[in-house]
Amino acid sequence: MSVNLSSGIVPLSPETISRPPKYTQTNAQAPTASTPINEEAPKKKNSHWFLKTVGAIVVVAAALGLGRKYIPALKNINLSEAAGEGAKWYQKGLTYIAQAGEYINTKAANSWEWLKALPSKIGIGKKGGAAE
Repeated sequence: MSVNLSSGIVPLSPETISRPPKYTQTNAQAPTASTPINEEAPKKKNSHWFLKTVGAIVVVAAALGLGRKYIPALKNINLSEAAGEGAKWYQKGLTYIAQAGEYINTKAANSWEWLKALPSKIGIGKKGGAAE
């Protein structure tokens, strides 16, 4: 007694073997040897590291200056008496941040006054103008 069970497995045809699987992309890339030799390399993008560094310094300086002017924990620190030996680490840190903010605010105020006085120094404005 022989039982003939047909499993339905058939040999693959050459068309089925050469076809790419369904989950692959159909973008076939050209082999490297077929690309031209004289092709230019892609241009390297500028990183602008200097501008990014200057921008970061300006942001930190503005944060220090505005912090000294508007944050009560930094505004109320008396800079004439520095944090002594018994001060905790965060009190010393706040003192240093307040000193840096005060320095930046002083220099910014001096620069602003200089810029406001510049037109009269070079002869532009109310003094020495034709409006008198």
